[in-house]
Amino acid sequence: MGRCGCWWGDETITVERGGYVVIPPGVRHAFAAPPEVAADVLITLAPGVDRFGYFRVLPEILRGNVAPEEVERLHERYDVHFVDAPEWDSRQPAP
Repeated sequence: MGRCGCWWGDETITVERGGYVVIPPGVRHAFAAPPEVAADVLITLAPGVDRFGYFRVLPEILRGNVAPEEVERLHERYDVHFVDAPEWDSRQPAP
C-alpha cells in the first residue's frame, strides 16, 4: 500500500510501493502522497548533503512551532527552496 505523485520538468508520474525516482541536480520538483493514502518515502541525496538537521526540525516547522524568520534561515542553511509550481498543482495524481 502507498503511492506518491512526483513532478519534475514536464514529467508527472505516480510511484507505487517499492518504486523509485531519480531527480537530476538543480531540477525543480515536487512529491506528495494523495491525502487519503499514506506513503513512506526514503530520500537519498547524492552526493551527500548535510540536511539531517532540516529533516529533524521539519515536524516542528509543519506544526507552525518555528518562527518564520528561523524557517527562512533553515531553508538557506540547508539549501531547501520552495517555489510556486502551478504545473504541479494542476498535475497531481488523482486519489
